[in-house]
Amino acid sequence: MNRPARALVLDFDGTVADSHAYTFGGIRYAARPWAPDLADAAIHAQFGPPERVILSRWVPPADLEAAYARLQRYYLEHACDVRPHPRLRLLLEEARAAGIRCSLFTGRAADSTGMLLRALEFEPLFESVLAGDAPFRPKPAPDGVLELARRMAQRVEDVLVVGDSPLDIAAAQAAGARAAFAAWFPLTFVRAPAGVTALTQPDDLRPLLGLPPTGRGA
Repeated sequence: MNRPARALVLDFDGTVADSHAYTFGGIRYAARPWAPDLADAAIHAQFGPPERVILSRWVPPADLEAAYARLQRYYLEHACDVRPHPRLRLLLEEARAAGIRCSLFTGRAADSTGMLLRALEFEPLFESVLAGDAPFRPKPAPDGVLELARRMAQRVEDVLVVGDSPLDIAAAQAAGARAAFAAWFPLTFVRAPAGVTALTQPDDLRPLLGLPPTGRGA
């Protein structure tokens, strides 16, 4: 990464927001009538596709919409528990001011993605949002990264993908983009892939984007 990246693609869960417990809790609650007491690691192992697909691992087809409705109720009731990293908003504001294009790529479905971005007031910070139920193959396939590079009118090699899962890194590498591992909301059962630097805070992205080392009010 000698030349600063010109575009940034962030994952949502565990990268933009400290939402692991929220997401695990929602899926556990949604699936409970059919699969009691799912462990966090078991849920995380199904990440990549959107929540309907994840729930289908444990819920019969005839009950899937009922389970999904339970998930949405949980998401709405507990959205106040989700918080972004306190340094991320400033980083995104400065990146956009510097002409760096910023987008979001998440496996979470569009309904809850939009709801959370509005609740956090993060919607204006991303010029494009690609959710898990868009008509593209889910991570680790490169489709979403390539589509966002196209939307941002950037060469894919100038795009930096940042996420807290090996799926994010694999999607970036498959597309030919740059990749960095977000480790500021760590999970004990997830590690950065070999050869990929784990960043401990959003400000660690600054040199990769050509931004000053600290933002306003640091």
